[in-house]
Formats: sequence, C-alpha cells, structure tokens
Amino acid sequence: MSTQFYNPTLVQRDWFESQSSSVRRAKGNTKNSKLVLPILLFVVLLAQVWVRITILNSSYELEQMRQTVLHNDERLRATRLSWSMKSSPSAVKQRAKKTLNMIPLTPQFIRSIPEAEYVHAE
Repeated sequence: MSTQFYNPTLVQRDWFESQSSSVRRAKGNTKNSKLVLPILLFVVLLAQVWVRITILNSSYELEQMRQTVLHNDERLRATRLSWSMKSSPSAVKQRAKKTLNMIPLTPQFIRSIPEAEYVHAE
C-alpha cells in the first residue's frame, strides 16, 4: 500500500514550472516584439524612399514638359512672325508680281460695260 503524502515542495515546484513555462512563452513573445519595431521602421523607410523617388520622377517629367512648352512657344512665335511677314500687303504685291506676272491696276485698265449691252440669258 502506498500512501501519498502531501508534499509542499512538490506542489511549489509544479507551480514554479508552470510559471516558468508561461514566462518562457512571454519571453518568446518579446523576441517577436523586438522584431516588430525594426520591421515596422524598415517598412516606413521603404515607403518614404518610394515616395521620394516618385516625386523625383514627377519633377523630371514636369521639367521635360516645361521644356516642350517653351520649345513649342518659340516655334509658334516664329510661325506667327513668318505669317505676318508673308501676309503684309507689300509682300503679297511682290509675290503676285513675281509668281503670277501681275501688274498694279490703273484706271486705264478698268473697263465699264453699259447696262444696255448687258443681256439677260432667259
């Protein structure tokens, strides 16, 4: 016959072992919690770098668009100047004389037709 006696040291040891296993689990959580902050900081740093790179790329695109606008504005001014020079009355007169062999109109070349000679085609 075996009789079990109440052994307070055995009970205390079981209680301490159970406490130490929960403490071990808590220590394992602290290892994970120690990794959370650096990982979070790394993710934030990556996000900040990505935002800065995006802003930098956008600024390059904007500068390229500004250069295109300036170039197009310069071309537009040159085209308007050329058009105004070509459409001036003296330039038109010179081109008409040179290309079409036209001469200035004088009153001697104007011919009037009397109304009686005008026949209606009926």
